[in-house]
Amino acid sequence: MIVLNSTSDRPLVSGTGTVQGTVGVSAAPAASVTVSLSSSDTTELQVPPTVLIPAGQTSANFTITVIDDGKIDGTQNATVTASVTNWTSGYDSLLIFDNEPTNLTLRTSLFVVEGAGAISNAGRFS
Repeated sequence: MIVLNSTSDRPLVSGTGTVQGTVGVSAAPAASVTVSLSSSDTTELQVPPTVLIPAGQTSANFTITVIDDGKIDGTQNATVTASVTNWTSGYDSLLIFDNEPTNLTLRTSLFVVEGAGAISNAGRFS
């Protein structure tokens, strides 16, 4: 069985860089074991394709990259999966908080005359 977790003690926020992940097994293998890693949402979190647990060790660390997707999409959930053929896979679900501001600003021309009707191109959102 593979155990998987992130070791971050802080919230994950889009675009904040990297955090450490760890894969582990209950007993040290006699030979090195290659563990496949995947992310359910690579626009939010990216992991290396594999990590190696060395012979005689029970865990290995890897880097999780927190991506800034540039979208106002709120808090997202991404699941990292660790797997080895014929072993029970490990999963860790991580919340990634959005870093894009959600403020909407409307700018209009200084003077608008009441009753003038619809005015095209009189304002813009940012």
